[in-house]
Amino acid sequence: MKIMYIVLFIYYLLFEPLFGYMFFKQFAKRLAADPGERLRYYKKTLLCCWIPAGIIGLFILFWRVSAADVGIDWIKLNDSPFGKWGTYAILIVFSLLFLLHIYQIIMAKASVAFRNKLASIKLPAEVGMMLPHTERERKYWLFISTSAALIEELVYRGFLLFLLAGIFPGLSVYLCILISSILFGLAHTYQGPVGVLKTGTVGLLFALIYVCTGSLLPGILLHFIMDYAAKDIGTDKSVCRQQEYDNIFAAKDKG
Repeated sequence: MKIMYIVLFIYYLLFEPLFGYMFFKQFAKRLAADPGERLRYYKKTLLCCWIPAGIIGLFILFWRVSAADVGIDWIKLNDSPFGKWGTYAILIVFSLLFLLHIYQIIMAKASVAFRNKLASIKLPAEVGMMLPHTERERKYWLFISTSAALIEELVYRGFLLFLLAGIFPGLSVYLCILISSILFGLAHTYQGPVGVLKTGTVGLLFALIYVCTGSLLPGILLHFIMDYAAKDIGTDKSVCRQQEYDNIFAAKDKG
């Protein structure tokens, strides 16, 4: 069993960052010639999301891994890792971010001025090209946001923290949280160093929430709201940034 855990850890460490980078690079090149590639990219992304979820499901069905071991459980507050006030601080940050993104979604629908303000935000080329630009893509984004929230929380919080504890039994919960956050950031290598840092930081917050609550549910809700709210950001700045993206990869390839 431990050998299988190590193989899965290598998948997190190497395959996900490298495959994700190459997969996105191919998407970017095809998008330049065919705007319809974005919708196909969404469909491929959904497939890639659910494959690791299926593997985790096999672990639960056929090996000694319970659903609760990987965070599929009801919320049970645990203040032992961070203390009473540390736990409250994490939950307050969670609540504020959740309410902030709910507010953003509501205002984007209710106010044209607010929606235009969101649309004017300049995004990195890698992020801008991935976000929806047409009404059909925006509708499909709901499925992307839902799948990313469910699967990434299961894979990078619930199962990965369980996996790290299985491979390194003496590793502290703090180091497990840090490692899981780094690996989550590396899975977004296609977004460049700044994107890796940002997603790693967000992953750190999700891991803290998971450890404090013992459940993936709060992280899934926040993850979904954050991803879904992103559909309204940068919509008038990111559409025609293919050349900027090409320049980014040209520089990387020369390096």
